[in-house]
Amino acid sequence: MAASGVPRSTLRRTVQREAGGWGVMKVVNDAFIQPLLISLGASQIALGLYISGSSLFNFGSGWLGPTFASHVGSNRKFTLGSLLVSRTVFILLTLYLLIGRNTSPTVVIILSLIWCVGEGLALPMWTSLLTGMVSASERGRWVAMRAQFATISTVPVLIGILLVVLFASKDQALPIAYIVAALGGVVSWISMRQMFELSGSTAAPAKRSMPRLPESRQARQFLVGVATFWLGSALTWPIIAKYLVDDLSAPTAYFAITQIVGACIGIYIQPRWGRIGDSSGSKQILFITAIGSAFVPLLWALTPVWWLGFLIDGLAFVVWPGHMLGLTLRAVELVDNDEDRPMMIGWTNLAQGAGACLSPLLASVVLEWTAISVVLIASFALRLLSGFVLADRSPRSLRHTGSGTGSP
Repeated sequence: MAASGVPRSTLRRTVQREAGGWGVMKVVNDAFIQPLLISLGASQIALGLYISGSSLFNFGSGWLGPTFASHVGSNRKFTLGSLLVSRTVFILLTLYLLIGRNTSPTVVIILSLIWCVGEGLALPMWTSLLTGMVSASERGRWVAMRAQFATISTVPVLIGILLVVLFASKDQALPIAYIVAALGGVVSWISMRQMFELSGSTAAPAKRSMPRLPESRQARQFLVGVATFWLGSALTWPIIAKYLVDDLSAPTAYFAITQIVGACIGIYIQPRWGRIGDSSGSKQILFITAIGSAFVPLLWALTPVWWLGFLIDGLAFVVWPGHMLGLTLRAVELVDNDEDRPMMIGWTNLAQGAGACLSPLLASVVLEWTAISVVLIASFALRLLSGFVLADRSPRSLRHTGSGTGSP
């Protein structure tokens, strides 16, 4: 039985359906939104604006989610309402790509950002719901299970999209991909409603005028580390896709293939990160993944050909699931009761969004005066620094970690 008293098999099936639909929607958008905007003629500054805005809204708006839910009086009503709006906008985006003539990158960006706002507002609420379904000793494996199933569901979709990309034009492939993604969003919303029904979670925290910054030193240091990591990571987001297409002449199929490779790696690695989280703790995961992630931009700065990107992305696909899991587990650990959990997750989302919002614009502007390699090395340094902040360690601790800093 789960912590909520619902049979584990019933709960697991519902979470898996929700994860599958959500995973399909997210992976399609993540894989193709930048190539889509590039093909529509979006400038480097426009790409930077989109990535900054999507980062801020997809994560930063979650900071206000618990406050809005408290005024609505129900986590369930607020979360499902917010997601209903966001998924409807995603469907409108898909229809625009299907039937629109002279498709404008500006319209695509606006619809995408509205979608991000709805998803971001609901993020702390459904994350809190998910972590509250099982006991604390099982959270790592439980959250990793959802992530693993979200990844599994994307593999056949990505293979199908790859075949379309290989044997059809880009103009035909992208709308088809977004149709599948929109259907995934609908399935996810229906399953999310069932998750709330099974958990019986409808109450919301007491009304608060504005969220207050956490008072503990550990919580504040954690948020600084999160912002630093995402500041460094997002420096590369507006430049890698364009760098691959324009400078390294990577084919469109690269973006589908790398997502398939990432999905296969994720299926294998996510349960292992879950077990590490339950046995060694969230700080250990955050330290390992930050150090591993730091080498990704460094390797991009050194690569001479596009196909080496598969190896670089492979490293990113190993460490990224662990980082995301570590953030969730650490945010939950830093609060004393269930009522404060959504707010702490919201603060974590805000730290992610704040860091990831500033750096894409900064990178886009800086590239007017400097080389891509400079931006990539800056990303390496910030990611490396964040690992020590998140784990509350000093740099000299590297000499004492031994094999613990290797890949799991």
